[in-house]
Amino acid sequence: MTAATLSRNGTARTEPRERARNDAYPLVKAYLLVILAAVVDVSNFLDRGNFVRYLLLLVPIGTLVVVRMRFPSMFVRTPTASDVVLALVWVFGLIGAVYGAVFGGVHATMLPVFLPMSIAFLYLGTLDPLSEDELMSTLRALAIIGSLYICLNALVNAHLVPGLDDKQYRNASLLFMALGISGTVVLRWWRWLAVLVLLETFVFITYPSGTTVLVMCAIVVTFAMTAPRPYARIRPYVIGGASVVAILVLLVNFSAGVSVTSDYFSLVGKNNADSVRVEAWTQGVNEFTQSPLYGNGFTDAVGAVVVHPGGRGEFQIPFHNDYVLFLAKGGLLGLGLLLAWILATEVTVLRRYVTLVAQERYRRAALLRVLLVGYNVFFVTSAFNPSILGMSRAASLFAVYALMMLVSSDGRPGTVRT
Repeated sequence: MTAATLSRNGTARTEPRERARNDAYPLVKAYLLVILAAVVDVSNFLDRGNFVRYLLLLVPIGTLVVVRMRFPSMFVRTPTASDVVLALVWVFGLIGAVYGAVFGGVHATMLPVFLPMSIAFLYLGTLDPLSEDELMSTLRALAIIGSLYICLNALVNAHLVPGLDDKQYRNASLLFMALGISGTVVLRWWRWLAVLVLLETFVFITYPSGTTVLVMCAIVVTFAMTAPRPYARIRPYVIGGASVVAILVLLVNFSAGVSVTSDYFSLVGKNNADSVRVEAWTQGVNEFTQSPLYGNGFTDAVGAVVVHPGGRGEFQIPFHNDYVLFLAKGGLLGLGLLLAWILATEVTVLRRYVTLVAQERYRRAALLRVLLVGYNVFFVTSAFNPSILGMSRAASLFAVYALMMLVSSDGRPGTVRT
């Protein structure tokens, strides 16, 4: 059976008709629910609450169990190279995090990172491709959820509703803003985009942030990498490689970064916390030198002890850099695996995006494009914030990753028997 669809130039073409009963779409909706929960968590319970917060992970896990009961199968999708690398990160980190939580007696554990990582692999248990309508519904849902985040962020900054935790709507969560902006652009909701730009401008004025500027640059670069027109295949990889190099330069060249951001804080009239941040990064690097190969095996997430610039004594903060966190707690092995996963994901997604555009499967390519924007923005914020240490943010990242892997493949071709 075939179904007629429209290509970008408006001509009719045919595609295989998907099954009416789709085993992948329920899991997609579960992933969207995880992202939505992170956005509407105005009390920040999912990042700062007790162990009950991990029940959120049962939503996609339980959904997959129900799906496999409804659609019994002895097949699963073939893991990608990025899946294999992420599995190595997951096993390494989860063993250390569980050991630290059970036997280490530490309060700050790595469980908020590695427990949510488990949902990244659930998509492998589904087989069917998403239909055209399901693709568009997912794209619209991402745009709406991201837009809701921007609206809530503006509401928090306006201080109109007491009791809202503003830490939930700061730089570490800009992944959601990126999904809203990019989804609205791809859907061509121009009037709504104008509203979002106004709201985001208000957010920036009330909370000036250099990270926001870098995030906007990341959105533009990702859109340039995925421009839906004929282009040399090497271009996306050149841009992606340049981005990785830029991140590494920022990590290494502390002094130059301090000089630039000092001027920024002076310009916008904010207290300069660079001395605290650099001190935290330095302590993380020093911790790495004590065990450079594998760190402490991710047995804790204890950060740095620094002196507040105002002279209010010592206090403990995260490293404010996820790359330094993985370097300090997982050594060269931990950071190397993280960077290998990011690179493998970029290569996999960009190759599939180019293929989808060449096949004129524009809706699938459009959804993949928005998800890649969110993925890239997350790792930009990670260079200056403890983004991955928030359980809801980590769960959202791995939900975005799973959605990218799911929508960019057809499922059944290339499956392997369990």
